[in-house]
Amino acid sequence: MAVAYQPVDDDSIFLSEGWVPVASDTCENLANTMNAYSYFHAEADDGSGDTWGSGTGICVILPGPYSLTVKNDGSACDEGEELRDFTKLGSRREPGTLTWNITD
Repeated sequence: MAVAYQPVDDDSIFLSEGWVPVASDTCENLANTMNAYSYFHAEADDGSGDTWGSGTGICVILPGPYSLTVKNDGSACDEGEELRDFTKLGSRREPGTLTWNITD
């Protein structure tokens, strides 16, 4: 799993971090942020090529682990980075615990 979020005080960048291994039927804490929205991407490591995430392209580094700052200006990924689709989760009300269940 990879996670990305915008710092509460700076919407010009994303902080993108990964890869956190998450075994089937388990839960993992991926990030702590006071931002009400976070973005998630997952890839199966079983050779199937299955991925989860859609809607927002954010740069990652493979194989990782990685932690990088990504500009939120539509620019291309830097050398050594790859674009992946992330799903946005959250609430306009206020920050809280987000749970994302991914299935086959």
